[in-house]
Amino acid sequence: MKVQKVLFPTDGSPSADAAVETVQNYLELMPDVKVTVLYVTSKSLYAYDFVPDVVDEYEAKLSREIQTKVETVWFSKWPDRVEFLHLTGLPVQTICDYAADNKIDLIVMGSHGRGAFDRMLLGSVSQGVIHRSPVSVLVARGNATKTKTNS
Repeated sequence: MKVQKVLFPTDGSPSADAAVETVQNYLELMPDVKVTVLYVTSKSLYAYDFVPDVVDEYEAKLSREIQTKVETVWFSKWPDRVEFLHLTGLPVQTICDYAADNKIDLIVMGSHGRGAFDRMLLGSVSQGVIHRSPVSVLVARGNATKTKTNS
């Protein structure tokens, strides 16, 4: 499998950020690789009907923070090969749909997101992507990585 298009979904959490080094390695070692960093807002996680302005402001702030990290910290060496995208939807479905619609070769993501409470209630996004992705998924955990290839 030749990897040319990598999708890096992140929610900005330290656990999700564990995948940054892995993505940097792909960029460093494979000069043809292009990366899309994807942040997905899931309005179903919030009481959106009651405080839509607060949710929108929080999500816009978080999106800007992630985009700033992408452009100035994580991937500043590769501005022409990395793009940031913010979408709204169910995270697992949105990530998998984006991968399929954009002919992504590999999804690289952290092992879990913002908190244990979210994982307990909603299940792990990385677990959902592993089981539903139309492409290979590499899950990074700290300094170790685990790979799951979908056939």
